[in-house]
Amino acid sequence: MNNPYDENYVFTDEEIQEMLQRDLEQYKTTVGSLTPYERRLLLEWVAGGNSVNDNPYGLYGDNGSPMDFIAARRAYPEFVAYYKKTVGNASHDACYPTRRQRRAAVKQVISRLSSIRDAEQKSLDNVPENLQGSDSYEAGELAVDALDEILDLLAQVY
Repeated sequence: MNNPYDENYVFTDEEIQEMLQRDLEQYKTTVGSLTPYERRLLLEWVAGGNSVNDNPYGLYGDNGSPMDFIAARRAYPEFVAYYKKTVGNASHDACYPTRRQRRAAVKQVISRLSSIRDAEQKSLDNVPENLQGSDSYEAGELAVDALDEILDLLAQVY
């Protein structure tokens, strides 16, 4: 027998939609007034299998949780205006860099990490033999090893 309290239980699409609809009805009682446009967008969002407690903009509240749909919808224009003002780029696309831009940024990170790794290794190479067992030396070795691992992972992805 299917028991939703069993850790292996998988909810059906119908059950998920029922839960989302219950959340929507409760949300409508707490969110305050909605414009007809906001109401339509909210209904479409939930009909698409999304929770009212999430948003398509990737915006999070001060508590680290996703902003609810309407709060994020209302805050999004302010976020874009703030981003444009602080970054100095009038392009909305600046919020979502292209794959080429992301690859270029990662290559810069790889280059910088490589420089740091090389400097740390050079520093270790210059430590006198009698200090090579010190805590400071071992911390340097750990840093070089960690940077090597990070650089290897980034090289695999990019």
